[in-house]
Amino acid sequence: MQISDKNRYFIQEASIAVLIFVISALIYGAPGCNGMLIRDDAIYLYSGQQAAKGVPPYVSSFEIKGPLSPLIVGFGVMISNILDCDDLHVVRLGFLLISCLAVLSIYLLGNSLFRSRRVAILGALTSLTFYYFAIHAAAGPRPKTPLVLFISLTLLFSGKKQWFWAGLFSSLAVLTWQPMGIFPLMTIFLSVAAESERQRKVSALCRVLAGIGLPLLLIIAYFAHHGALYDFLDGFIFFNLRNPDRIQGISFIKNFLRVLRIVWVSERAMYLSTLIGFITVLYWYPSRYISYRSVKDMISKDRFAPLLLSFPLLCIWTLVDVQGPPDLFVFHPYISLGFASFLDLALKHAEEAKDLRFRRKTIPFLSIAMCITLLMVSCTQVRQIREKNKREGGIARQRKVANKIAARFGKDAKIICIEAPQILTLLHLKNPNPYIFINAGIDRRIHYATPGGFEGWIREMEAYDPDVIITGRLYGGVYMPKLTNWLKTNYHEEKLGCWTLRIKIRRKDSIG
Repeated sequence: MQISDKNRYFIQEASIAVLIFVISALIYGAPGCNGMLIRDDAIYLYSGQQAAKGVPPYVSSFEIKGPLSPLIVGFGVMISNILDCDDLHVVRLGFLLISCLAVLSIYLLGNSLFRSRRVAILGALTSLTFYYFAIHAAAGPRPKTPLVLFISLTLLFSGKKQWFWAGLFSSLAVLTWQPMGIFPLMTIFLSVAAESERQRKVSALCRVLAGIGLPLLLIIAYFAHHGALYDFLDGFIFFNLRNPDRIQGISFIKNFLRVLRIVWVSERAMYLSTLIGFITVLYWYPSRYISYRSVKDMISKDRFAPLLLSFPLLCIWTLVDVQGPPDLFVFHPYISLGFASFLDLALKHAEEAKDLRFRRKTIPFLSIAMCITLLMVSCTQVRQIREKNKREGGIARQRKVANKIAARFGKDAKIICIEAPQILTLLHLKNPNPYIFINAGIDRRIHYATPGGFEGWIREMEAYDPDVIITGRLYGGVYMPKLTNWLKTNYHEEKLGCWTLRIKIRRKDSIG
């Protein structure tokens, strides 16, 4: 029985896709799911735990990003409850799956853009070398991890003019992080600009709006069902409009230098390749223009159009507001394929050699060598992540500290956590108020949303009469000095791990 060319091509593509996924799972999963739970990840784990109990995000924990990541976490927690497993490990396995799918989506995007498996494979393997992403692939849940998957699929389906799916994944991106609103706007623009006939424009626009609207309607229905629609709108939209403090007074030049510093610190092994990838993406602009000789034709006909339109918008936003390495996850599809394209250009140059024997022997060897080199970089970083987890003690060390606290104060203890969400998640506690972290302008939100202002919030905590207040690093904020002064006046401090236990002065016991 002969296999048709179409079926043979499908089998080959499916085999490569499975191989990419398996390699990603082996590399990302090699350090294990026992890495330390950092503050930001714990915030979303806590929110997901509460969502699994029926308390929606923004109500359980006031957040400033989108609701999708905590809801994904909540789904993982629900599965762990059904399987009677540790919720953190199930959630981390879920985000490991998302990370592997993100790498696979970069392969699919590269294959669609370049019509080249070589570029696609090199792009996927390049994405595996990003150190900071790899750290949190199995040690999250990192809230911005799904963005790589959603952005890659938005670019893929926009280039294919599959407008419903392009709109759907662009909507998921913005529900993960609000600045990704550039992608729904881009898909709407392209759906109209890429079609020539009026009827086709209307059809494309309707499909992209349906894709964008479906997740939004489901999210709105979810919060409305729980009576938390205003909480959602306040955290997702209104708060960020009221508090643009992070993007005021910081120049583009300072943020540009900050980006260079972030890349150097977090991706030192791939610093040069990251810069090469960035420059290659810039090279695509004149290159694609030469191919079409018209900006209008580029927008309407070029499968690179979604990538070329969105890239400068992402750069502008990054120069307006960049906080740390996770903010740069959105560039992974661009940089990965940019560097892969650069390597492919080098191979194509070698293919132009006149010696046929040289081409037949050398090009496959160079291609395989490039793939092996990228895999070796990834494996080296796996070793570094393992050493880091061993040095820090990982989640086991944090559980030990949390269990000490539980043993000392008892299961019925009244505990408040501020900037220490890890304790809440590891002990499966519920904070008496939604402010488990109060920087980034949230202290001002407490002031205008609480009767009596920030002092009223402090009085509410006094009335709750906690056995212990556990804090992490208290920094920033207009009203933070009021909190720290109140804590110093009424509580004595005990250091335990990376947290501070604030115990009422009338209690003089200490940890043995």
